[in-house]
Amino acid sequence: MFNAPIGGLCFAVEILLVSISARTVSLVAVATVAATYVGRLYDGLAPSFNVPKLALFEDYLIRLYSILFCIPLGLLVGIAATLFIRSIYMTEDTLLERVRNDYARHALGMLGVGIMLYAFIRYTGHYYIAGAGYASILGTLTGELSNPWSLMLLFVGKLLATDVTLGSGASGGIFSPSLFLGATLGATFGQVVAWLFLSLGIIPVIYTISAMAAMVAGSTGAVLTAICMTFEQTRDYSVILPIILTVSVAHTVRVKLCKESIYTLKLARCGTSVPQGLQAVVSARADARRVMSTDFKLVDFAQLETWFDNYTPGKDPRYTLVTREGVVIGVAREDLLYLLRDENPEKVIDVNANLVTEKTRWAVIMRAMRIKNTEITLVTRQIGSRKEQDIVGVITPRELARHAGLDAELMD
Repeated sequence: MFNAPIGGLCFAVEILLVSISARTVSLVAVATVAATYVGRLYDGLAPSFNVPKLALFEDYLIRLYSILFCIPLGLLVGIAATLFIRSIYMTEDTLLERVRNDYARHALGMLGVGIMLYAFIRYTGHYYIAGAGYASILGTLTGELSNPWSLMLLFVGKLLATDVTLGSGASGGIFSPSLFLGATLGATFGQVVAWLFLSLGIIPVIYTISAMAAMVAGSTGAVLTAICMTFEQTRDYSVILPIILTVSVAHTVRVKLCKESIYTLKLARCGTSVPQGLQAVVSARADARRVMSTDFKLVDFAQLETWFDNYTPGKDPRYTLVTREGVVIGVAREDLLYLLRDENPEKVIDVNANLVTEKTRWAVIMRAMRIKNTEITLVTRQIGSRKEQDIVGVITPRELARHAGLDAELMD
């Protein structure tokens, strides 16, 4: 769609692939080549946005002060990306609460967008915010749209139109609105900076392009994709340093203000834990000693009912290992403690525990737990030993999730 094969490949690696290897990347690369080649047969090789003003730079040299201005721009775009993410879901919640019928809600949302489009054509002579908005983006890059007040009006209009469109149930993309919002915000920033520091000869288009990439990165979390795709769309390498700096700052600010991206926030609100990145291969090579929890206590089976009477969730150790004659026979299941009142205490003991040593690798632990169909692994000093003095740790899905970098609290 964007004639940006490298950006498309980066997007798959950053957002879509759950496992990165030579095989998975190669498959995506082949698909990218095929799709881009067919697309270019019909649309040609021209970049999505032609930016002739950047040719003014000699030897791709940009002044230091032009780069430093990217720091406040990144802060601004990071805040705007957070607003973009939050506003979409806030609009969706509001419409869902007030209009229960799906068709009526969507019709009402599209009526609102239609009124906005009519207002733009009536008072400005152009729709501007309709569709992908590529004409408006190109206008900010070429300087045809340069009035800061008009640019901010376009920013607000596109933000509201996107919120209402997606919030009312319509199908729509994120990339094009992000590029539009970034272009108008960056152009506004560039025009204001150029006016305030007239003697420095600031070129606003630097910040227009940088903000486009930063808004994509901030809203989607795809940092490399935003950098590569914006470069491929403009085909000018001279502004790559401002792009990288603005993207980095904007993404950092957005993560501080809103941990989830526009793709993962709905999943997080539904209680689904989404990893923020793929783990390096060294995690898979970790041994039981690095993964295990040592937050456990030993309780003799004869004292189990007494332990239950004094048990305080959150204060006592997380795991309770039940012993008999100095040998661990299982792990007490706190979620079944109520059975102790009327049933045999042995019913709350999970005896199907896996045994591993401290040097057992992560992959072996996972495979053994799956084969034995258990969620509990005891780490022992001696192979196969259940003696209480040999038990040094406990591993459950919670420990595996914590070591993998997932939200372990959601595993509880």
